[in-house]
Amino acid sequence: MPESTFVQVASPTISPTLAHTLSTLPDKPGIYQYYDSSGRILYVGKAKILKNRIKSYFALTQTKQQNTPIPSPNCSPRIALMVRQIARIETIVVESESDALILENSFIKQLKPKYNVLLRDDKTYPYIAFDMGLDFPVPFITRQVKGGKTTRYFGPYPSGCRELVDSLLELFALVQRAPSCVAKGRACLFYQINRCKAPCEHKITKEAYKEIVDSAIGTLKSPNLLLKLLKQKMHTLAQNLQFEEAGVYRDRIKKLSHLQTLCVLDLAKNVSFDIVYFYIPEPPESNSVDSGDFIKAHEKSQGLLLWLFIREGKIVSYTHEIVRIQQSPNSGLEADSQLGEIYTQALINRYTKPLPLIPESVIIGDISCLSQEQLNSLHELLSRTQGRKIPLQSLSKGRHAKFLPIVRENAKLLLVQARQESAQDSRTLARLQELLGLETLPDTIEVFDTSHHGGENCVGGMIVYAQGKFAKERYRRYKLENRDEYGQMREMLTRRALSFDKESPPDLWLLDGGRAQIALAKAILESSGAHVDVIALAKEKRDAKAYRAKGKARDVIYTSTEVFRLESSDVRLQFLQKLRDSVHHYAISYHRRSKTSTLTQKNLLKEKGLSDGQIARALAFAGGFEALQDKSKQEILELIRQSKRP
Repeated sequence: MPESTFVQVASPTISPTLAHTLSTLPDKPGIYQYYDSSGRILYVGKAKILKNRIKSYFALTQTKQQNTPIPSPNCSPRIALMVRQIARIETIVVESESDALILENSFIKQLKPKYNVLLRDDKTYPYIAFDMGLDFPVPFITRQVKGGKTTRYFGPYPSGCRELVDSLLELFALVQRAPSCVAKGRACLFYQINRCKAPCEHKITKEAYKEIVDSAIGTLKSPNLLLKLLKQKMHTLAQNLQFEEAGVYRDRIKKLSHLQTLCVLDLAKNVSFDIVYFYIPEPPESNSVDSGDFIKAHEKSQGLLLWLFIREGKIVSYTHEIVRIQQSPNSGLEADSQLGEIYTQALINRYTKPLPLIPESVIIGDISCLSQEQLNSLHELLSRTQGRKIPLQSLSKGRHAKFLPIVRENAKLLLVQARQESAQDSRTLARLQELLGLETLPDTIEVFDTSHHGGENCVGGMIVYAQGKFAKERYRRYKLENRDEYGQMREMLTRRALSFDKESPPDLWLLDGGRAQIALAKAILESSGAHVDVIALAKEKRDAKAYRAKGKARDVIYTSTEVFRLESSDVRLQFLQKLRDSVHHYAISYHRRSKTSTLTQKNLLKEKGLSDGQIARALAFAGGFEALQDKSKQEILELIRQSKRP
């Protein structure tokens, strides 16, 4: 954990203050933060020795008349541009390099510095596990180590984990509800429909049940066999005219089809390792593009980070993320200089927490892009978090080099596919960036709306649009205390900003409202230290009322400085309306469920003989229905009397 040592350096000019500060920097491990003159964070880095690392950015000779820092000749054009903007430096000292690595990654996620590469996929992936120490094991999903040495783990599964478990439970006569099902001691409906062999009534022996478990595990380890069984089940249901049930299997097959889409690697048996590879498209022949080629320039500044998870010689799953590569003026892409950052951040995101199933090694696309200091820090981190040493090896040379062409080809295909799926919206986003003067192309957009009825059941909703599609796993609902819409928006945005350390800030916030909402959001973002573009979309007013004619409304787009009134046929306006309408539906749906739940709870309290006034006072005093549901009428009345006492 960080020590209490904290150094802050103010530097509007290079001399003599900055020179003096550079000479008094700590000679300990830690992180450093560069800020520009407006207070925006430019870069977060970590160092084994802060003094040496920070000095390496600056030229040794500076003049008293120099008004901006002079970058070191060793800096790349992108970093040189950053150094000239540095106006303030802050450092935090920590105990070790691995602590610095973790803290650096946390700050990058939370603050989204201008010159850092940001990987947004920092989720822990789920595993499927069987506790073989039980008499009648059943598959369960976990993201962490559970049970003892008798637990077997399979995965990780970045997607489709729930569908896999459901498939195993439906295809094999396993215990369906562990552990309560066995503990009840009597057969249930699953036995009657032949989905369970009723070990609770001793209708199957442990040895016979183990054979079923072994068959389920064998199928789990063979995606082709699993999909074959699911297709057979789907066709059987369809032939029996059970089309709705067949549709469930059709959707499940589609969700799990990715398990067999990658080219098969010819691996030796019983090897288990992870491959992380960053694919960079060929650089453009020319970096000069006009506005009509804006989207092409954006596509060429994208790369794809591919994870392959190999267990027992087979690819059990994979995942990928589109990563934006930063550019330098007149110098094109600088992907090579950012590879070290990309791989370092990817490894931290993946291995900071203990894994249920630890790979024998991690194979990196090009390990030469990592400095010896980075490698030492990563080895220390992996050893500390996973409980043993995990070798970091190179995919570009040595015994794993034969897999490089196949891994590269699959990464290329996935990037092309992702671009094709989001091509139309990407063009729209590029045109919106030009129109609204957004600092970055909004690959990730968070959209907010609130809903209430007469100040009751106040809720809010946030939807996320990322990399060309709605990211429903990142949607969030909020129960709100404020009764007015402005206060509700402030409460919701504040809570979202406070979670930036867990879920990185987006590129853009889209709000339902006007300039007042934008000013509110800007103030919240400024206090958080994160930079996010903010726009608002206000409904068109006709006769002082919101005009809701779908497809014809000319809603108004606000930025902090300008107002845009586009034609209703403009695809840029229609895109924003699509996002706004989606979050509105999401918030309204949550409000209706909340209202229904509240009415149900009040009815249950009314059945106890309480009046509406008594219910309102009791709920306000107790803090919620949960505290009252098991109490009698007399106990609730006593609570009300207590609330009246001075």
